[in-house]
Amino acid sequence: MLVVYHEDNDFLKEVLTFLKAQDILYNVVFREDLAGKHYLGQDAVLVVGGDGTFLRASHLNKDLPILGINPDPKRKEGFFMQMTRSDYQKKLPSMLKTGKTILLSRLKVTINGTVLPEMVLNEAYVGSNNPYAVFNYDVIVGRKKEFQRSSGILIGTPAGSNGWLKSAGGAVMDLESEKFQYLVREPYEGRLTGAFQLKQGILSDKMTIIPKSRGIVVIDSISRQYEIEIDDQIEVTKTVHLRYLQ
Repeated sequence: MLVVYHEDNDFLKEVLTFLKAQDILYNVVFREDLAGKHYLGQDAVLVVGGDGTFLRASHLNKDLPILGINPDPKRKEGFFMQMTRSDYQKKLPSMLKTGKTILLSRLKVTINGTVLPEMVLNEAYVGSNNPYAVFNYDVIVGRKKEFQRSSGILIGTPAGSNGWLKSAGGAVMDLESEKFQYLVREPYEGRLTGAFQLKQGILSDKMTIIPKSRGIVVIDSISRQYEIEIDDQIEVTKTVHLRYLQ
């Protein structure tokens, strides 16, 4: 088992002691040090931390079932975490043996044909790297293409519809839906643009964004910032699911 953590504290040591007592072999990795090699030869991923740590653990996880423990529910939201420090000793062994797995949709982002290494579990942000600057771009959805100016676009999954997308006015989706959605943040509809037709929608295929000003792409609000230039082509499509234990 791969154990991914955020804080090296007494609770992490308690979890590792419990795993050892259960004869569960494990490899422990700090979330900032994660690489694809750490998933090789493992049979599951256990996250000890909050949603940020869970998202990092999901990014390079191609096919391993994943579950998590929220060490401090009063301080961490823990949307993705199935257990807390008060019940993990009861839940963890049975979840590993007989737990139900649901498949969470994820997205991949390509820039000029190059696939970004992080798979999207929540949302991708495409926009300016300056929070108060206007981002100019063409957006293509199906056969429709539109020039827009806004604070950027969020493209997210059903799981992500409970986070930033929801706060920004997006639709909350069924967790096991096979579709995804996009939402234009603070559209600037002026004299030169008129009213936009492609401000929000549910998709099953892909969408394309072509910047007309420089900007960035960020995955799940925690990846590195990928710089994008004028006339780059950014495509967002579905990719392999995440195996989420319940």
